Amino acid sequence: QLLLMKVDKNPEIKLELDKLFELEDINEYEYHKTWEFRKFKNNGLYTTLIQLSNIDRNIRIAENICLRYLLRNKKFTGVEKASNEQLDS
Repeated sequence: QLLLMKVDKNPEIKLELDKLFELEDINEYEYHKTWEFRKFKNNGLYTTLIQLSNIDRNIRIAENICLRYLLRNKKFTGVEKASNEQLDS
């Protein structure tokens, strides 16, 4: 969530992240459908595991997008710089 707070002001990054997750609830034919209902309601175990694996992969992609943006724009400060230096060593 810390990463999202720092990149949320950039509309391009926000759009990329929104495309990855598609977690909005929608109204369809006068019915309210949550993202959980749409993704998991009629799935078998195997399909549910695939969906969860895809969500996990998308989280890692989102983290990478955010970190690349922050590094490119030098938005790391203080503790974040120290943490980043530890990752490099």
